[in-house]
Amino acid sequence: MRYIKIFVLLSLLPTLLMCNGDCTYKVISKIPNQKNSYKVVKFFNWCGYTSSNNINFSLLKNTDSLENRNRIIFVAASRVGDQLDKDTTVNISWLNDSTISILYDSSIQIFQKKSSLENFKIRYSLK
Repeated sequence: MRYIKIFVLLSLLPTLLMCNGDCTYKVISKIPNQKNSYKVVKFFNWCGYTSSNNINFSLLKNTDSLENRNRIIFVAASRVGDQLDKDTTVNISWLNDSTISILYDSSIQIFQKKSSLENFKIRYSLK
């Protein structure tokens, strides 16, 4: 009986943990630059049962897709669970058309933090 339980568990494990590439994206906000040629998009992506409540920020052209993982500039853990639209631990603004300012709470866990992307500079400071 013990081996049957182990077999069933091992059979189900890949299904529970697998992300088949089909992700759901929820845009929380868009912050355009002054020329409206680029925007920073705050979003949440859910890619299966192993997804966590992270705040994601991507720098996108108007024609870019959120699915382009190379455009993600900042990822941090949220402290508000699944209510990411209420998370205020990170504030983003444009200093000019090619420089982004990211102000974040010192207590959050950061998973990704780019200092630049293409010709864009990203400046960070703590709240």
